[in-house]
Amino acid sequence: MQLLILIIGISLLILISYQISGQDILSPSIILNFCYLVAAVTMLISWEVSYEWYTVGIILLGLCSFEFMEAFFYLNNNKKVEQIVAAINVSKIILFIVILLQIITVILHAREIMRIGATGLWESVKIVRRQNMYATSLNSSQYVSFLISRLMKFNYAAAYVNLYIFLNNFMVTKKLRGNGMYIISVVIYIMQAFLSGGRQQFIRISLAAMIIVLLNYKIINGWKTRISIRMMVKAMIFMFFVIFMFYNLRLFFGRKGQEDYTLWNMFSIYYSGGLYLFNTYLEYPIRNSGNLIGSRTFLDFFNQLYKFGFLSQRVVPQLEFRQIGNSLTNTYTAFRYYYQDFGIKGIIIMQIIYSHIFNTIYLQIKRNCVKWIIPIYSFLFFSLVMHVIADQFFSILSIGFIETIVEIFIIYWIESHIAFRMGKIKAVNIR
Repeated sequence: MQLLILIIGISLLILISYQISGQDILSPSIILNFCYLVAAVTMLISWEVSYEWYTVGIILLGLCSFEFMEAFFYLNNNKKVEQIVAAINVSKIILFIVILLQIITVILHAREIMRIGATGLWESVKIVRRQNMYATSLNSSQYVSFLISRLMKFNYAAAYVNLYIFLNNFMVTKKLRGNGMYIISVVIYIMQAFLSGGRQQFIRISLAAMIIVLLNYKIINGWKTRISIRMMVKAMIFMFFVIFMFYNLRLFFGRKGQEDYTLWNMFSIYYSGGLYLFNTYLEYPIRNSGNLIGSRTFLDFFNQLYKFGFLSQRVVPQLEFRQIGNSLTNTYTAFRYYYQDFGIKGIIIMQIIYSHIFNTIYLQIKRNCVKWIIPIYSFLFFSLVMHVIADQFFSILSIGFIETIVEIFIIYWIESHIAFRMGKIKAVNIR
């Protein structure tokens, strides 16, 4: 009964948001609510769940808080500027230099991984991954060097910029010719992601590609144009392919405990396990130890303080493994982070802040056609889809996170603007 009420409540929030946003299915609140709806329905199908009214209330309160803030943005009926539909011209020399730096980064990263793991490349990847996931403290020799970590951020940013330029130019010109170098940039980044020892970045950049295509579709055809059924089917097929790849890469990345999982087992545990365990957590909540207020919500910020010597111990998230059927998992939705640190008031406040940030960025694209924000939004979009699994926004806020966002802007500006200043390419509006 409680789970059905949760599903009905989320469905109503989607309908309300659909009307408030002017029937825009790409609005942040619709995306967030839809993800929770998918997770709730998946949980209902997969397991017998005794859900608590208290859990239902907290989840709906958190989603309402996000939607409440979004409504304020739509109450201000700002006029939209003319949408700019044009290919982004990039200097091949600048693009070549960017790709060369990416290649150098991957080579140096591989050498650094082998230094830390003190063995072969792939075994070292597994060692470093385990250290990063479970260690309570790391000495300086077990960190990637400062220079290489900076280059990795550059590689990361370049991939998102060039993914956006490739998809934008292809959708405008309908031609693949001349766009191959952009794909090379993305592939080099994926190589770095594999060296990091996980599948998350593969999912992240896939979601970025999907939202870039959908946003460009709206820009090209007009925001009042509904996304066609054909386009939605293509998006669903693409996401099924991504999930299928995520599933098949599990053994490649050493997930031997998942050898007997079916594709549905994998999807249900990963995507609805957070909702399932959040209810379990609220029955027996864990309180933060020590005096570090907000250490779960702002995990990477506190760990950066540790790295630079301001804290004596690394903060490890208290995300204990719990049983779901025959499987173990430790995902609890983003709400657990806020609740564990700040209680119910924290959920309301953090969701309002989160909504304010996302809607500020999104409406700069929708109303003002600030196109350089699209690769930044695509980089952040992952956290919106992952909210039902774990917090991937506040918990990873750090100097490096902000640095990546700044570099996305800088690389976009250099690639598209310096080419114009050199006088070698026809000028384009780079708003």
